[in-house]
Amino acid sequence: MKLKIKLIALLISAAFVFMIGLDSAISSTFCAAAEEAYWEQKTEDTYDDVVEIYRETVTIYCSTYSIPEYIDVVMKMLSFYSSTHTSDIMNSSYSYLNDKYEHKNEGIVNIDYSLRVGIIQLSEWSKYIKNQYGIKPIEDYYYLSVLLEAYELQDKNYIDYALTGKGYSASDVIDYCNSKKFSSEKGISNINNYFAAQVINMLTIISAEANDIQKRIIELATDYSNYSGNGISTKGGYCLKFSNDILTAAGLNIKRTDCARCAGAYFGVSNDFSHIPIGAEIYCYSSQQYGHVGIYIGDGYVVHCINYKSSGATILLSVDNGYVMKEPLSSFISSYKGACWGFSGAWPDQYPYQPGQFMTSLH
Repeated sequence: MKLKIKLIALLISAAFVFMIGLDSAISSTFCAAAEEAYWEQKTEDTYDDVVEIYRETVTIYCSTYSIPEYIDVVMKMLSFYSSTHTSDIMNSSYSYLNDKYEHKNEGIVNIDYSLRVGIIQLSEWSKYIKNQYGIKPIEDYYYLSVLLEAYELQDKNYIDYALTGKGYSASDVIDYCNSKKFSSEKGISNINNYFAAQVINMLTIISAEANDIQKRIIELATDYSNYSGNGISTKGGYCLKFSNDILTAAGLNIKRTDCARCAGAYFGVSNDFSHIPIGAEIYCYSSQQYGHVGIYIGDGYVVHCINYKSSGATILLSVDNGYVMKEPLSSFISSYKGACWGFSGAWPDQYPYQPGQFMTSLH
């Protein structure tokens, strides 16, 4: 439980730093809501018990409405909602399925009804995503994030907004709520724009089974106490050398380039960030002349080396003139202007690269 609380704290802290730079009137509301939710979750002595008493009911309803694989997801959702809701334990008062109680905060005064309505809604919207986009959200971090944030917003239109255009990120949620597309009865002051990221951070989702080299890439990228021993350079926060060294140490025969932007221009395989293989390098334009790159390690996270602190990341290691960071995928792509992913020319048969397709080079 302590680890979960620490993870939540890191996400909330990131939210505070990010919000400071926003000028919109909505930002202070989101910060206040996130801060209140965080401090209420600090009472961890009774926290688990409060959630666990609903597991049997959650299991029954998830099975009844054909989403038994969502039991753990729902339990994690309750981990957040139980801290601010008593009777409307699933925060489903604003659901289109609620036809018995008022559509207002804590409108539902029956815990069982709140759970059933929320789980039915998850089931219906999960099927909608599968039918419209061909992906089961439970099998893909990105799609599950969109589903969870749409639920938090109580706005089904957000699903199409995210999956056909902007994509999910906490900042894009703010933009959406400020736009005319936002069609929920739920007041903005009651919305947590980091909800999906917080729930995902507590889950372990494996979208594809990694091969031996991919598993080795994960080991090397996260073995931060032994980078030098594994032949991985972190000097100066040079991102491309760091990621290239990891791929090489894992056994891949790569082609090195002068900068991250060049690597993306030469060796970009795809710009579909919903299907990134474990171990792939993610090439970004960033705000720097030479771009930026990180390695996708699965479970919705990227590890990267950089010469300044990133507000949306956890510092794994402070190095010579830089840091090694672990950061949520959506945050990484949004912060550094992700353009495409690839393996620096390795595995060309399995992942054929497309020079000049996704990025432009400086050299």
